[in-house]
Amino acid sequence: FYWFLKIPRFLFLKYQDYIAKKDGVISKIDVQQGNVLVKINQYVKKGDILISHQIEDTSKKIKIIPTLGSIEAYTYQTLEVSIPKKQKENFAYLLFEIRSQLPKDVKIDKEKILSYGIIDEKYVLKMQYVFIENIAIREETWKKSLN
Repeated sequence: FYWFLKIPRFLFLKYQDYIAKKDGVISKIDVQQGNVLVKINQYVKKGDILISHQIEDTSKKIKIIPTLGSIEAYTYQTLEVSIPKKQKENFAYLLFEIRSQLPKDVKIDKEKILSYGIIDEKYVLKMQYVFIENIAIREETWKKSLN
């Protein structure tokens, strides 16, 4: 473990932008290094640059700097599940089914029932969620996700 402390810090630095992996409204900015391009309560779209590895100095020259940080945002997701009408109506079962589909790495901020009823011989539950999650991913990860 001690050898880890002796490795120069610059070996761990990454000189890449952080990109928004999905649409959202910025709720928290925690950046140790880099040029922050967003503000709290700003709406961003998937693909927007959140933290840049470039900064302009006082003589108008572009400097390359390392980036490190996270940016949390409110994100939204609507989910719908159904069961055949011949099954006994069970709201709790439908709610469980929806919650089992939720991402594991997010915090739920709000949960709202949009609709519940019988459609085409099925019990249907439609829910909307507001999550708080880190939407900033490194440029290299972003490029891999596009392939």
